[in-house]
Amino acid sequence: NNYPKQALSLLMNVLGTHDTPRILTVLSGKTIPKTRDEQANFILTSLERELAIKRLRVAFAIVYTIYGVPSIYYGDEIGFEGCKDPFNRACMTFDGNNEILKFVKALGDIRKNNLVFSDGDTVIDNYENGLFTFRRINKDQEITVMVNAGNQVYDIEANNHIELLTNQTAGKYLLDKYSILILKRREL
Repeated sequence: NNYPKQALSLLMNVLGTHDTPRILTVLSGKTIPKTRDEQANFILTSLERELAIKRLRVAFAIVYTIYGVPSIYYGDEIGFEGCKDPFNRACMTFDGNNEILKFVKALGDIRKNNLVFSDGDTVIDNYENGLFTFRRINKDQEITVMVNAGNQVYDIEANNHIELLTNQTAGKYLLDKYSILILKRREL
């Protein structure tokens, strides 16, 4: 709240770096072991990984649509796992989760095709009970971002909007747990 808009626009938005455990591992909720040997052999179960991917999608949606510039630590876009250094620095491969990569690319396309994400104001509307909603607004566009990391399901009515992840113009949307809506107003 205290940063000037020029500073907010230049913030480097990161979820993970070479100094942190891999974001997918963190978002699994599984406790990271303390010993080096345990960390070297640490692997998420399929259920832990599935939960982490749902949470990661929500986190990526925020990073790509809030003020600042998204910055991804290599491998996070395809679901690398890993504990503390050096187990977070595996060599890059391209054998990861293509669904995460497709989602990140879709967010990149949305950001690139809507200048409001680089020059618009940010208005935070709600941040309670796991629901975070904000709008990005400039003279030409208004886009509402809704992310649900809580347990409640929301029925969203948004006439005269297009949902940018799905290109739907349904007017009514279900915002389920770990889901995202990016709603672009069709006219200002």
